[in-house]
Amino acid sequence: MLRPFQWREFILQSWFLMRVAFLPTLAVSIPLTVLLIFTLNILLAEFGAADVSGAGAAIGAVTQLGPLVTVLVVAGAGSTAICADLGARTIREEIDALEVLGIDPIHRLVVPRVIASTFVAILLNGAVITVGLVGGFIFGVYLQNVSAGAYVSTLTLITGLPEVVTSIVRAAPSA
Repeated sequence: MLRPFQWREFILQSWFLMRVAFLPTLAVSIPLTVLLIFTLNILLAEFGAADVSGAGAAIGAVTQLGPLVTVLVVAGAGSTAICADLGARTIREEIDALEVLGIDPIHRLVVPRVIASTFVAILLNGAVITVGLVGGFIFGVYLQNVSAGAYVSTLTLITGLPEVVTSIVRAAPSA
């Protein structure tokens, strides 16, 4: 028999994970973006190709930075919060009470949390990519004198839909 999905628990846990993980995601992605763009722009300037820094920033943010930061934050902050909540429920014997009532705790508590963490990981991946591209633009254009038009025009030079899909696939199972 197929049991109904716990939508309320899914929504509550998605909101909870987003609250727990959003600020740490920003706090980790900004310095990594600056490091990536700074190093890349110095290398490109040595070759006289600083105008293609947008392409490098895009491929770095989409394929590497987004999934990496998502894995670190969701696995670190999000999973820790989930484990603390489930541990507190075990101590208060809420899990035992669910079993006595004939409710499967895995289906009721764990499945919505796993799906919520996967959903939040995908959303945070998009946020990291956005922060990476905007941060790379600000850092490259205003601090390292890269042409703004060249940066924006080369964003999609080597980064397209396949790289974005790969990034989403890499970030989703991090939950």
